[in-house]
Amino acid sequence: MHDDDDDTQVYKDHGDALTIAYQSGYYDGKKAAQRPWVDLTDEEIADYLGDEYHDMTESELRFFRLGEAAAKEKNT
Repeated sequence: MHDDDDDTQVYKDHGDALTIAYQSGYYDGKKAAQRPWVDLTDEEIADYLGDEYHDMTESELRFFRLGEAAAKEKNT
């Protein structure tokens, strides 16, 4: 029986232990260290958005930061 919800099933047949470790977050029986979340600086946002950044209102920038906070909560 094949379990489609098991992400490592694809790799079991190939014996790729490092890929399995990466997928599961464990290697050699130890949980891999996770890097801390780092928010974007205003300068990084400006570089990414270009001229559109300067046209953003304060409420649009707050909305952007709320999206960043939601992504942070989901991924940490």
